[in-house]
Amino acid sequence: MLERVDRVQLVVKDRQAAARTFGEVLGAQPVRNAPSAHLGAERLVLVLGSSEVELGERFGYVGTLAMFNPKDRLDRIEVSQVTNATSAMGRWVARRGDSLYMCYVEADDVRPIIERLAARGGRFATRGSDPVIGRDGLWVHPSALCGLLLGISRTTVGWGWSGQPTRVARP
Repeated sequence: MLERVDRVQLVVKDRQAAARTFGEVLGAQPVRNAPSAHLGAERLVLVLGSSEVELGERFGYVGTLAMFNPKDRLDRIEVSQVTNATSAMGRWVARRGDSLYMCYVEADDVRPIIERLAARGGRFATRGSDPVIGRDGLWVHPSALCGLLLGISRTTVGWGWSGQPTRVARP
């Protein structure tokens, strides 16, 4: 059974430029050069041994969080359906079709990432104008990360939308 997703493969125009960008913004380091692969008509079926959390309509979509180990970890896959064609996700689907829309990661402190993005002129939005909430997370625009929309939250904040808000540690 699948228990953890620790990487996503992203197709980019320039691997070296992407590696530099992810390194400068997120402190990421290349693991290895992966050969390209064509999967043809094969399918990957994910079997999750965990609970599901229904997501109400927010941001123009509804969805379900399929959680790998909901008692101990925030590892999860969100399956969503657009309900508002003018929302950010609705516009993405109109341009690219149903596909991987966004990845999310955690960081103990999101402020250094915000500072590095700002220094590079990278587009992003914090979770709110409130200085405390703004420290909890941000969304990085695809133009700042080689086509990837990336959500970044302070460690444990994801519990708030994963069905256990009492597990969110306060800053």
